Amino acid sequence: MVGPEDRIHDEDDTYYSFYVGKIPQDSPYRQVDEGCVDAVCNYLKTYAASNQSKPFFIYCTLALPHPPYACADPWYSSIDRDALPPRRPDVATCANRASMLQAIRSKQRLGHWGEERFNELHATYLAMVSQFDSYYGRLSAVLEASGLARDTDVLVWSDHGDYTGDYSIAEKVQNCFEDPVCRVPLIVKPHQGVEVTPRVSSELCELTDIVPTIAELAGVHLSWDQLGVSLVPLLAREVPHRDCVICEGGRLHGEVQAMERGCTPDKRHWPRLSTQESEGPEHTKACMIRMGNLKYTMRLYEDDELYDLAQDPLETVNLVHCERYSEALQALRMRLLKRYMETCDTVPRAESTR
Repeated sequence: MVGPEDRIHDEDDTYYSFYVGKIPQDSPYRQVDEGCVDAVCNYLKTYAASNQSKPFFIYCTLALPHPPYACADPWYSSIDRDALPPRRPDVATCANRASMLQAIRSKQRLGHWGEERFNELHATYLAMVSQFDSYYGRLSAVLEASGLARDTDVLVWSDHGDYTGDYSIAEKVQNCFEDPVCRVPLIVKPHQGVEVTPRVSSELCELTDIVPTIAELAGVHLSWDQLGVSLVPLLAREVPHRDCVICEGGRLHGEVQAMERGCTPDKRHWPRLSTQESEGPEHTKACMIRMGNLKYTMRLYEDDELYDLAQDPLETVNLVHCERYSEALQALRMRLLKRYMETCDTVPRAESTR
């Protein structure tokens, strides 16, 4: 049995998938997050024992879940492979899709994998999610046992998701915005005294909302403009939060600083990073807007995309040229333009001494 750090480049169809599978309990790959959680737990116990009154702030960054797809027991064996949701179809069978996805799919060489192999990859990723959940449980238990939970705000989020075999693609991508990569978890547990109704909210929000949320919870005034909107009012009840959410990515032609250049075929990230170096349409600068169940992506160098998530939750049919959606498409484009005007030129509020 090998860990992800022991793999070598080969010519089979597994290397670029990032799949490793089951790893030993003592794998260094696992111990990175374990050590981070241990350090936070030890700090909380020491803080509580010292009876300090000074507030603390802890930013605990964990690597998992993340490629390579590798996990140890008990989490590895905890996922029912027969209960997995259906995989999104191979991007090669979906018309009018981003060339970035098509190129990565071709280079990763997963198109002929059977469902059993994709299920095992997906299950291993979910096992890493379960491992992360156990770490969150440990931290929560320490907060409770030390008497700090009631006075502590806890926020949990991720920077991106992962295709995990959807569309026959592994890993992430910079400028595509399907739900598997851009719809990420967000948990907010406020301190006592903040009105809250425990639930899963259906309101749309962005990661930009985290900073103003933390500031309001901490009673801190931010002296510069925020692109985000505090989530605190939403904690108490379902109130309108945002009429739309935005994701951006990609680059302009010639922006070599955004290419992550120099990746060679012996590296697992080569399918994506080599494609990002292309001066064709692949690394298109793109912006996605979602309003309700409609998701529209404007691309600078190739065709746009439009999906109706109510009718097509797996985002397989690009409706951007469908006449029936022309009015809705125009509304999305106008709202995107308005968002750019709202956010493109923020200036300091304080007058410069110069």
